[in-house]
Amino acid sequence: MEDRFVHLPQGLESSAVLLALIKGFEKAPYLSAFWTCPSHSTNSHPPDYRTLDWILGIGLADEDADPEPKKQGLDFRFEDFEHMLRDRPGFRMGYFGYDLKAQSLSQPSPLPPATADPDPSFWFRPRILVRCIGSRLEFLSDEQSQGRTLLKTWLEEPKTGMHTRGKTELQGCRLRDKLCVQTTEQDYEEQIATIRERIRDGDFYELNFCIEWAGQVPIQDPLALWKQLTTKAGGAFSALIKNQETWVISASPERFLRKDGERLLSQPIKGTAPRSTNPRIDLLEAEALKTNIKENAEHLMIVDLVRNDLARCADPCSVQVDDLMGCYAFPAVHHLVSSISATTTPDQSLSGILNACFPMGSMTGAPKEAVCAWIDRLEKTRRGIYSGSAGWFDPEGNFDLNVIIRSLVYDQRKGWMSLKTGGAITWDSDARTEWQECQTKAKALLDLEI
Repeated sequence: MEDRFVHLPQGLESSAVLLALIKGFEKAPYLSAFWTCPSHSTNSHPPDYRTLDWILGIGLADEDADPEPKKQGLDFRFEDFEHMLRDRPGFRMGYFGYDLKAQSLSQPSPLPPATADPDPSFWFRPRILVRCIGSRLEFLSDEQSQGRTLLKTWLEEPKTGMHTRGKTELQGCRLRDKLCVQTTEQDYEEQIATIRERIRDGDFYELNFCIEWAGQVPIQDPLALWKQLTTKAGGAFSALIKNQETWVISASPERFLRKDGERLLSQPIKGTAPRSTNPRIDLLEAEALKTNIKENAEHLMIVDLVRNDLARCADPCSVQVDDLMGCYAFPAVHHLVSSISATTTPDQSLSGILNACFPMGSMTGAPKEAVCAWIDRLEKTRRGIYSGSAGWFDPEGNFDLNVIIRSLVYDQRKGWMSLKTGGAITWDSDARTEWQECQTKAKALLDLEI
């Protein structure tokens, strides 16, 4: 068997290789690319969101089989997924949509589906599977010859060849010219007032409330849009997923859950401040975020929620906070990030872990079950895949999943695009400030050129 490892030439960025491989197989009906920030074990080794590995899956391992589960809809359960992995072992890439909380929390959503609402769950076994760690590529699938040939061609061609092929002519406008916010600022302020009333009455402590931008957008090259987005917004847990005519274009900075052997790691984000091109102002924004009483309180509530979720599926005595409210600079914003880890028990099932932790606490609130019910009352449509999780599962039972935020959902057949943003609402929240935070989070997406 041909050596499955390829060492990249010095000076060649692995991201360029990833984009070249995707470009070479962009007509495949199914693909998934996932960037990941390497996990860390102690607070003496905080995450480096500039050091990113990636994994890429192309096509179906069995050309006669549909992706699994294909049409399970909102009735799909994590137990079904676990059985599928046991009965048909192999690597899986894809996503769980937020609305699967109907199963994990026994809460079917009464809301209508969003316009650009893809399958609630989508997973497939790739025919071609490539992983990059540092400067080393590993071809993990048996069907690796096409990928290796394409890579060899790309490396050997002059820069006038594949390196520049497929550039897209820009239309001279931005997404903000095509997408319309689906909630007025006045309606938003009224909803925030309702949420604060419910907090005052003791229904919950914190609720993540989201709004949507949507519209007709003719995109010729979704890959170019993803490249542009990840350049502008970074995204340590970015994902690009193609399910026939539906694209998920994500620059997520947040890890939902990683399992490596018996170790679980969750890294919730709560607390946001804008970046500035002025270094002095940028530093002041970061320092203000670190000392903001309201943002700190919001964050600590979610840390406690994630600790509780992990304690339900791991040894409670093993749950620990490795990094509390670290302030990290991403290209567009500053974020407060914590790292919480735990050790699973030998008899814990995959479905038990997912049912205990899904959806991510930073995108729901506290207590989780109560706020998810209220989200269904307050938001206009289902979230779809937004605030769900994308990533991968390997045959050994390990996985890495992001939180689907800073993301676009694009129906290429209909030409319809949707993006959502949100923020945590507490008793101390100011509606205008929260509205502005939603705009700040959406800016990197709305400023994309098309």
